[in-house]
Amino acid sequence: MISRTILRMTMLPVGIRSRMARRLRGRISAANLGALVRSLGDESEVIRSVSLESLVFSDAAGAKALIARAGDESSRMRSRIACGLGRFSRSTPAIRTLTKLLQDPSAPVRAAAASSLGEIGTAAASAIDFLKKQAKGNDLHAAVAAVTALGRIDVGGASSLPVLISLIDHSDRLIRLAVINAMGSVIASSPAGLNASELMSLLLPLIKHRDPALREVAARLLANLGPDAIEAIPQLILLSRDQSVGVRLAVASALTAIAPQDPQIFLVLIALTQDKEWSIRESATRGFIGFGPTAKNAVPRLKALLGDPYVRVRIAAMEATVAIGHSARYLFDDLYLRLFDTHEETRQGALRALRELAPSLREFHPVLIQELQSPDEARRLMSIEVIKQLGDSAIEILPYLANCENDDSYAIRRAIATLSS
Repeated sequence: MISRTILRMTMLPVGIRSRMARRLRGRISAANLGALVRSLGDESEVIRSVSLESLVFSDAAGAKALIARAGDESSRMRSRIACGLGRFSRSTPAIRTLTKLLQDPSAPVRAAAASSLGEIGTAAASAIDFLKKQAKGNDLHAAVAAVTALGRIDVGGASSLPVLISLIDHSDRLIRLAVINAMGSVIASSPAGLNASELMSLLLPLIKHRDPALREVAARLLANLGPDAIEAIPQLILLSRDQSVGVRLAVASALTAIAPQDPQIFLVLIALTQDKEWSIRESATRGFIGFGPTAKNAVPRLKALLGDPYVRVRIAAMEATVAIGHSARYLFDDLYLRLFDTHEETRQGALRALRELAPSLREFHPVLIQELQSPDEARRLMSIEVIKQLGDSAIEILPYLANCENDDSYAIRRAIATLSS
């Protein structure tokens, strides 16, 4: 009783009143819940926020109290109640109420309801048809909220993708941006509800769209289709020279996802590994992995990529080298150089690559033997570390290790002892 009374006294400091709202948390009674709901109309954002948190803490009882006031005569109150209901993630009554509020005469209420349904996510799938209708409505903010919600709820895109695509050329930029973001969320899941030919008919025109963000989204969605999007390869190849970094990166991923061993994209990947953006060089370099040994013609390019300024590009080049296998053995010197890289991740990647390529590296054993005799202790230690990675294939080097057992360096002697054990 005292807490409810103090909460209503707007002349008191916000700090005191907010403590009263917290005190009502978990004290489930009609009077307490009613007081918290009324406080959603408070002028103080702090009071509104704390009151909502207390209602959410009350779980089903809190949702029921909000729903009971969803028909409040004040549109501002209905809007705040709609916002609050979005916090009850899988409450069926909350979803039903929010769906009804999508038809509210007040645009801000409709926008708030759509936003809350989007927060709830896939559990609010029953509201998709209402959201699609709102997305095509005349009120800008309500439409933006509906488009955003569709991207969060209909993650498979089966139902909402055609509506989203129909809004791509909307006259208002806010709608277009919302559509782009919503379509972007579809990328995370397979749009299984549409067959490949239907989806291709929707996406192919977007590859040529004037908006680079849409070209990027189209490329990423096509990548999700995999081999079913083979028809798009010629257009994607043309798009690999797009001025947008995001588009080129999406194309690099799409080409290898759609046709991972198609010879016609090999030269495109070679070109993309020379892109000024490191992320594109990395993606294109990883594209060689799918080709396996047939990517042997990429070895000269990999030689340069192993020395790329960016760690992730160097790592990708090492992984591609391993995938090519025996034909890439001539990159031994470059891999060995990476063992002295300033980045630990690169050094470890080089060791892994040498271990994987061990059976193909016999002709380079003399280099390791020479390194064992280097006056530089660090180089002697590194050669021993490489010999460890070579396993049984390094058996012919073992006699030379015996000459190092009396090395002046304790670290060298310990490394040899570890190897012998």
